[in-house]
Amino acid sequence: MVGPWQISNDIQRSRAEFHSNETHRIPLNIASTQLDKRQLVMEILGRCEPEIARRQGIRVGLYTEETEDIDDRFNRLYVGDRNPYLLANDEGRRWIICLKQEYRNMLAATQHLARSLGLDYTGFPTADDRYVLADAFLAALADCLQGEAVAEAGSWLAALGKHLPEEFATPWERSGELFCSRHRADRNSCCATVTASRATFIILYAVEQLLK
Repeated sequence: MVGPWQISNDIQRSRAEFHSNETHRIPLNIASTQLDKRQLVMEILGRCEPEIARRQGIRVGLYTEETEDIDDRFNRLYVGDRNPYLLANDEGRRWIICLKQEYRNMLAATQHLARSLGLDYTGFPTADDRYVLADAFLAALADCLQGEAVAEAGSWLAALGKHLPEEFATPWERSGELFCSRHRADRNSCCATVTASRATFIILYAVEQLLK
């Protein structure tokens, strides 16, 4: 958990810890589950500044040599010499696509993380203009493709990050492969990994006909 985690009332803290553990399977009171904040900063920068990270020889998160090789081969087939690492603004930074219901928390978390570490780096995503809401991204994508996305996509995105009935799970989710190790056993739909995967599939499905 990044924070801010400031609850002075013992009863409220106990309730929050119980809710976090029971609902999200995130034990706030176990120090061994906390990721080192400096490593977390590297993970975040590796995703929103992948080209800068690559030039510095830092490989974190999703950006491995194998993934880069696949991307390069895909580029040569479909988009010529353009490299997916360069799909960013003029400063080499990507925008962060996030769900509307998570935007405020994400912004508060990155700001708290930067303050707690004394991080003074303009590239760290603490400003609201670094974020794009998933709904807006989907609408813009459909507009670029000169069509309209599936109408229900907005409500599907709004439901992510909450507990979903078992019948809403698709076969690839039931296998558990998209869940993180903490949430894989009980297929907890609050898992951030599966939430990001679901959002990606929803966006692609919503413009599937426009891509054909």
